[in-house]
Amino acid sequence: MTSGRLVEQRLPADSLGRQPHALVRKLARSLGATAAVVGALALVWVVVVWRWQDPFTALYTAHQQHKLAAQYEQRLAAYAPARRRSPSRRGATG
Repeated sequence: MTSGRLVEQRLPADSLGRQPHALVRKLARSLGATAAVVGALALVWVVVVWRWQDPFTALYTAHQQHKLAAQYEQRLAAYAPARRRSPSRRGATG
């Protein structure tokens, strides 16, 4: 009969030493897998930058060039050359 006392659960004697190591192994395995994924993503990024330069800069540059081209087209459409004056007759006697 249990009279208000907490019943202790005991692990087998040979498993007591293994519990902390199992946690450390699980943590090490998780950190190793995370490091492997981060490393693989870094290698993918290196290949992308090597082959296509910096993709963010390339996209930004293309966008800015498109805006500049549109501005140029507007200025070109609004351009009206200055009228040339007819040559004056200096020194002509009449």
